[in-house]
Amino acid sequence: MGVKELKILSSVIIFMCLCRPTASVYAQETAYAFTIEQVKGHVFITLSTVSPLPCIGSAIRNRVVWDSDTTVVLLSGFVRPVPCIEGMEPASAQIDLGRDTSNVRYLKIQEDAFTDLWTMLREGESIRVTSVHKTFTSYSH
Repeated sequence: MGVKELKILSSVIIFMCLCRPTASVYAQETAYAFTIEQVKGHVFITLSTVSPLPCIGSAIRNRVVWDSDTTVVLLSGFVRPVPCIEGMEPASAQIDLGRDTSNVRYLKIQEDAFTDLWTMLREGESIRVTSVHKTFTSYSH
């Protein structure tokens, strides 16, 4: 019996990603405005898009994560109601940040590669909010 020679050919796989660049200034298309309210020790953020969306009652998809002295709100798109009632209205979300007894907290709002940072200072029953770094969010009293 003869010995057969086995040759292994190596192949190169090239992967190309046709993705939207998230680090570009043009990738951030949505601006948000928010207010903060304290009710019985709980802190709530009311967040809304500055520009309207084409469905009445659209919601902002979000998740809250706590990291030491920072509360992180992660934004991940929108939820359209079913059925979609056509009309132009801002999307919104009521976000419960929970009960917090610390006097100073940071609020980080993230969407894609964009991050805004705010300081929340508790003064009795009110909360004073100041910007540390902002690109796509604004605070209204």
